[in-house]
Amino acid sequence: MPSSNSLPFFSDRWRAALLSILTLLLIASTASLTSGCSSDGEEREGERRVRLNPFANERQTDRRYDKLTAEELYKSGKAALDAGDPQQALEIYEALETRHPFTSYATQAQLDSIYAKKRAFEPEAAIASANRFLRQHPSHPDIQWVYYIKGVINFERSRDEWEELFRVESYKRDPVFARLAFEDFALLIKRFPDSQYSHDARQRMIFLRHELARYELNVARFYMKRKAWVAASRRAKHVVESYQGTDSVAGALDVLTQAYAKLGLSTQAQEAQTILDANFPDYQRGAIQAGSPGLLKRLWPFGDAPPTDADLKDAPPPAAEPTT
Repeated sequence: MPSSNSLPFFSDRWRAALLSILTLLLIASTASLTSGCSSDGEEREGERRVRLNPFANERQTDRRYDKLTAEELYKSGKAALDAGDPQQALEIYEALETRHPFTSYATQAQLDSIYAKKRAFEPEAAIASANRFLRQHPSHPDIQWVYYIKGVINFERSRDEWEELFRVESYKRDPVFARLAFEDFALLIKRFPDSQYSHDARQRMIFLRHELARYELNVARFYMKRKAWVAASRRAKHVVESYQGTDSVAGALDVLTQAYAKLGLSTQAQEAQTILDANFPDYQRGAIQAGSPGLLKRLWPFGDAPPTDADLKDAPPPAAEPTT
């Protein structure tokens, strides 16, 4: 049992500890009250904003939405989108369209939702929202942006993020999205030739046109390997007629020369050969026989991989001149 002289010391010590505990409880209760006031979107910095609680149920979230005006909801969604949270932005935009469907903020939310869905890696949903906006607001001041973003989304879908890593040529895949992007950009330029997006759209169209031509040429070469001379000549002729100015025309003329020769059409083969020699004197023949590089060559990080025994064994023979 402690002596009487030590009692005052312990009393002061416990008194200080008790005071510290009460101080901490007061700070915690104040923070709780503050968070309770702001949990319904009542946090004020000149205006109210929505900050969604991931643990709140749907009814609590709806009550928070109901307390905000159309402008406050839109600014909340825009803030979430700018902060890199497109999913939360889309949820707020949906609430805005439901509660204030005929306001200018709802229209702007529809427009922003296209970009938010693109940011959320939902290209199909973004395209659907863009098409809906085009139907509902054909005279909107930003309608040209909608055409442009549709083209950009399809342009990005035509590319594969793994292509550069594995060095896989995109023209060997079905260019369905490349065609859609080309059509979107063409429609933008047709309707708004002086748009601020027209220059970029034209540059992308040039690239896409080369890609589409390369795809058609690749198909023609595939038919040549399968000895489908008629199909090969048709594809190559389509490249020559529809994709003038691309770097695939020379290869298409080469395919035409050899396909016509195989079909016994010596006159047509000679004509294709003459056009090829006149317009592309430096063209190197034999591209039809060249196969795609193996996986080792595509993954090799230091340029062309050294040839293996299998490469030397499967190397194509020297290209022969087409028969006439």
